[in-house]
Amino acid sequence: MAKVLPVYQAFCKDNAAWILDMYGYAPKKGKLAGQRGIFYALFRDKALPRALRHIRAEMQGVDVDRIPATTYLYKGTKLSNSRFMVRAIVGWEFSQHCDKEHV
Repeated sequence: MAKVLPVYQAFCKDNAAWILDMYGYAPKKGKLAGQRGIFYALFRDKALPRALRHIRAEMQGVDVDRIPATTYLYKGTKLSNSRFMVRAIVGWEFSQHCDKEHV
């Protein structure tokens, strides 16, 4: 299954100026964006599920309203706020045919 963090890191890398302008966030110099960044929770909980739902609708040629909500597989570990940690995105398996730079 696809992991959230690499998708987030690729998004942050490709949209660094926009994220800095909108959210005032930039990863430390020479580092990739991480889960503790102020934009991560918004990306994981709002932007990514919506985007994946729209992509799936486009791939299947149906209206987005016919696509079920994106769900995550959770780890057994809880965060300090009592929420479980996300392990992966359900239904988005990595394909060996994908270009790894665009995953």
